Amino acid sequence: MEWAGVELRHLAALQALADEGSISRAAARLGYTQPAVSQQLAALERLLETRLYDRRRGPAGTRLTPAGERLLIHARAMLARIEIALTDVKAARDGHAGVLTIGTFPSAGTAILAPSVTTFRKAAPGVEMRLIESTSDLELLRLLERGQLDVTFAMLPLRDGPFAWRKLMDDPYVLVVGRASGALADAETVSLSDLSELPLIEFRHSEERVRQSLRLRGLPANVIFRSDDNPTVMALAAGGLGVAVVPRLTVQPGYDIRILELPDLPPRQIAIVWHRDRERRAADEAFIDAAAHVAAEAQGREGFAVI
Repeated sequence: MEWAGVELRHLAALQALADEGSISRAAARLGYTQPAVSQQLAALERLLETRLYDRRRGPAGTRLTPAGERLLIHARAMLARIEIALTDVKAARDGHAGVLTIGTFPSAGTAILAPSVTTFRKAAPGVEMRLIESTSDLELLRLLERGQLDVTFAMLPLRDGPFAWRKLMDDPYVLVVGRASGALADAETVSLSDLSELPLIEFRHSEERVRQSLRLRGLPANVIFRSDDNPTVMALAAGGLGVAVVPRLTVQPGYDIRILELPDLPPRQIAIVWHRDRERRAADEAFIDAAAHVAAEAQGREGFAVI
């Protein structure tokens, strides 16, 4: 088996094929012709003496073989590492070593990012800051792995990858109830058994945790509405349509609601994450410390547990 002939362009073709599902779309993504991508994939198969993808056509698209899937794991890691190296060199060349690029998701942006930036500014006033926002921390981790972020907020547990992290805080799930609805008027806490009997407005940031917790206890979820938009969820609950389970950090002021505790539901865990294979600069360290300081200050807030 000849390994010396494997090139980055071969691995890039395999990654593009896996992501796009067809050779034609992979070629368009890479800026090559379709025959060129086919030749790169064929060359890779010859070098490794094994078939890497299924050539059958159909609505499901082209799929990798088990050997191709195994190689893809390593290909992604190698290509991401090369991208990181190029990013670091470009930053040094262009004088961007004093730039800190931060990833965040909406609730972290409001409750943790803003005070962290204020604290960080005091420690490193000359560092330029750039922010990349996403509703998905999985997308933020992909950007971090490719070197497009220096640090990011994310939720534990992390997916597999070259990540190091520091846990900041536990963000408990709470039940949002409209005051005018009269539901659970005298309650301060709600059990999962009680929750299964209530009309539930499902929220993207908590639906998986709620369904899993109910399922483990053999309880149904009485879902009557679903929304990915936090203000919509708040307004619907305030209007008495149903109740909503949300992370405490996502609760917004200005709605006529009550907040009840859900002691049977484990909290989500928020962390600050960085690439373990990159050298941490003083700016990275300063922001990590600032985020940890902000989380520690939140310890006295009702409803939060901070590590």
